[in-house]
Amino acid sequence: RSGRNGNQIYTAVLQNITSGGFMRNDEAKERFFRVCCEHAVNRATSDAPAGGSVADEDGETETEAPMQFAAIDSFTRLVVLLMKFADKVQMLTRALAAIARELIRDSERKGVNFNQRPYFRILLNLLVDVSAPDPNFEQANFQLLSAFCNTFHTCNPLRVPNFAFAWLELIS
Repeated sequence: RSGRNGNQIYTAVLQNITSGGFMRNDEAKERFFRVCCEHAVNRATSDAPAGGSVADEDGETETEAPMQFAAIDSFTRLVVLLMKFADKVQMLTRALAAIARELIRDSERKGVNFNQRPYFRILLNLLVDVSAPDPNFEQANFQLLSAFCNTFHTCNPLRVPNFAFAWLELIS
């Protein structure tokens, strides 16, 4: 019974997104994903409880930046849901392009204060979901993984040095 309610909710969400015109063309899709990504990243940092202090190896006190990943996880679930009901490769390609663009923009804007963890979580969630055994994605597995390769190439450490550790973890 809860599965049927879940499907009804998914159907309602998909209808709202499509009737709102967010999926009418490639530019609208990319803009939709960019705004969703930006919002999810902002929520991940703003919804977090106040950080505690920790001492680094030099004995100096630093404040940790705790994260709240609910918005990030919801965003990645939305991307996967949209992939299941549309052209999988095109939808993932548009989502990854928007995520990469937002990652680069955020890194350039924040400089040394850039936090790579929300973007790492987004890309990791999508990579795990796409790589999981799912009959919806099996046929297009190579194209889906190629989309990730293009994104990792776009966000490489030469272009986005502040994302280097997350990038290395994702490609390894």
